[in-house]
Amino acid sequence: MHHKAIKKIADQLKEIASQVSAPDLGDGESFQMHHGVFYQLPNDAVIAFKELVAQILRNDDFHKRFSEKYVEEKLKEVFAGLLKDSAIDLESALMALVGEMDEYEKKCIVLLSVEGVRLSVCTILGKVKLAPCDESLFSFMQEKAQFVMESSIHGEGVKSVFRGC
Repeated sequence: MHHKAIKKIADQLKEIASQVSAPDLGDGESFQMHHGVFYQLPNDAVIAFKELVAQILRNDDFHKRFSEKYVEEKLKEVFAGLLKDSAIDLESALMALVGEMDEYEKKCIVLLSVEGVRLSVCTILGKVKLAPCDESLFSFMQEKAQFVMESSIHGEGVKSVFRGC
């Protein structure tokens, strides 16, 4: 993400922060409580914050690797830092966040058995791929799971629990 985009996001976060008020139960505005801060925002500021989340997700391929909830949580952490200390170097904090997201390479594969569904070809539902499984694929998955389990840092007690699965 370019420095100009980071600066624009920082300026928008500062604008949102300027609209923060102490919680007032009768006002009907959005209450927020996270990362040690508790405040209230007008609805247009809440929408502006969500638009910043969407803007970050549009960067590179972040929308493919991160959920809106994840990015919102990370941005709220930066926002809380701004509310706690208005002298924070907001651009550096945002650069660190974007840098962390740029470097994130973890991919997760979850294998689970689904009973009662008969598939003849692979089917994709959202970001989930359902694939028919034969004995050779099942054996391959078991071997891969066994290798991952045996090479994990967990002790024998934890490993023995999963060996029975």
